[in-house]
Amino acid sequence: MNKLIYALAGSAMMLAAPAFASVPLVSSPITVTTADINKNFTYNFNGIVEGQDQAGLESAITFRLTGVNGNVWTFAARVDNTLSTDPVGGRITGFGFDGSPAITGGQALAGPFGTFVTNAGFPQIGGQTRIDFCVTSGSNCQGGAGGGVADDLTGFQTFELSFGSSPLSVTFDNFIVRYQSITGSQFGSSGIGLGTGGGGNGGFDPGGIPEPSSWAMLIAGFGLVGAVARRRKASGLTVGPVDPEAQSTLKPSRRSPARPRCTGCGPRPNRASPSRAGTGAPWCPADRRWRCVPPRRSS
Repeated sequence: MNKLIYALAGSAMMLAAPAFASVPLVSSPITVTTADINKNFTYNFNGIVEGQDQAGLESAITFRLTGVNGNVWTFAARVDNTLSTDPVGGRITGFGFDGSPAITGGQALAGPFGTFVTNAGFPQIGGQTRIDFCVTSGSNCQGGAGGGVADDLTGFQTFELSFGSSPLSVTFDNFIVRYQSITGSQFGSSGIGLGTGGGGNGGFDPGGIPEPSSWAMLIAGFGLVGAVARRRKASGLTVGPVDPEAQSTLKPSRRSPARPRCTGCGPRPNRASPSRAGTGAPWCPADRRWRCVPPRRSS
């Protein structure tokens, strides 16, 4: 009798519990070719908690293709988890997407997500729905992981994707992130985000953000230009027309100093020239040479 009561009570509780339907993935594809190395494309993610849209839970990931080596493509990702609106927030513990041709393998290289999973499952998308891959801070993309990118922070991840052949182009789609430790939600403490992006302008971000190495090269170039300008200023070199009145104030070049003109001739001091000894021949002390022809000695 007691077993029957417990069974009926359990059935009633199951009937009373809300049933959440699977959330369909969002198709927002982008096609990337082997010629798109160092181009960026960004996907923006919403927040879904227990099948319900969670206002204020948002994030974005900017991807960059950094290299292609046969059937292995290397990517860098900037995971921006600063977009949620207080008091709502959450920790990102993984992300993934599909490829066509299919992604058959890969590796998490560096960053907050250290595990690479193929044929990955995410919660709330249905148990039969799989994503080609995910990178995660745990052992899978279902949940229960620590680490990742905390709320109000940004993380940087590098990873490799491999394909069954060496494709010249791949179409990526069904972008998804995993949220955990969600705050400010009445629906629950974990969820997912579905990405939208690609599409217009070829799907790639306009312009581009220079890499730290590029900034260093630019700064070094500015410094070199400034040094050359200071040297030219110190040596008196100018570019363009020169004012005749101001030209007299320019400093002479250090490499070829202008000789000051001798204003007159005078007797050579101290040492006498062997050829003009005792003649009192005039001597220009400014440039240390004879300036005037000495008079001939009378016989």
